[in-house]
Amino acid sequence: MSAPLPQPDPLGGPVTLVDYDDAWPAQFEALAGRIRQALGEDVLELHHAGSTSVPGLAAKPVIDLVLVVADSGREETYVAALEAAGWTLRIREPEWFEHRCLKTTDPASNLHVSAPAAKRSVGCWPSATTCAPTPPTAAL
Repeated sequence: MSAPLPQPDPLGGPVTLVDYDDAWPAQFEALAGRIRQALGEDVLELHHAGSTSVPGLAAKPVIDLVLVVADSGREETYVAALEAAGWTLRIREPEWFEHRCLKTTDPASNLHVSAPAAKRSVGCWPSATTCAPTPPTAAL
């Protein structure tokens, strides 16, 4: 049985956007290094996603990452190692491609964890901002 998650942070306050920060790519790389060190070869893919990944775009100052592991539903294969590296499991959505989200505050980040099947099902990683559109149906 999975451990219970902490209560979600209440929503309802203002969302603060800031100008693009040239440090965001380096922050992503530092976070990615921590993840790769924690999980080694279990990292199948790792992407910088969300608005902080788009040069020049104003964004919430939170780095979004998409991590692909073999089976995101098997938390025992990755959560403890990520928690030891500073993340906290905050969201568990088994009904949505076994999506998990972990958070850390140094720097602020959301780590979305998916399995390869999620990409095959929706045509992109569920949390990514760069989904390829479905090709149009050929005219009959």
